[in-house]
Amino acid sequence: MNFEKVDKAAEITGLQINVNKMKSLVFGRENIDQRLHLDQTEVENVQEFVNLGSLLTWDMTVLRRQRTGLGKPVEQWQNCERQKKSV
Repeated sequence: MNFEKVDKAAEITGLQINVNKMKSLVFGRENIDQRLHLDQTEVENVQEFVNLGSLLTWDMTVLRRQRTGLGKPVEQWQNCERQKKSV
């Protein structure tokens, strides 16, 4: 997958994407077939990522929750998914 359009849009607004600091996380799949690239540099795919105090993982589990952050919304979404499967 190519991020050239994103890079061009960032450049227009005066931003520069640092591909060396960029990571990708694909929910629902531990490994991905197509890797992301920017300027012919491959973006590292990770299995977990800490965002706003919550550790998110590829299988959509939240291993550490805090009062702030994404823990509560992700937990609510997971509960909805479980309810769908039980019906």
